[in-house]
Amino acid sequence: LESGRPMVRAANTGVSAVIDHTGTVVARTEQFVSTVLRADIQPMQGTTPFIRFGSWPIVVMCLLIVLFSAARSFTARSQSGAG
Repeated sequence: LESGRPMVRAANTGVSAVIDHTGTVVARTEQFVSTVLRADIQPMQGTTPFIRFGSWPIVVMCLLIVLFSAARSFTARSQSGAG
């Protein structure tokens, strides 16, 4: 879903499936049943924000929150110890 691309999953003993670009399962097989799975997929072009940046924006935001919290805690301790 993050990539905005269809996914074709093939498994030898598990469930094989075709998932469209919105994350909806279009077709699937039963587990441990030999069968042929056919489905139409639409090739996609372009990039989504997740493909372009990955998880880096979330990692940077988390680090900023931790740094801000640590700085605020340090400031609060130094102000309470001065009096």
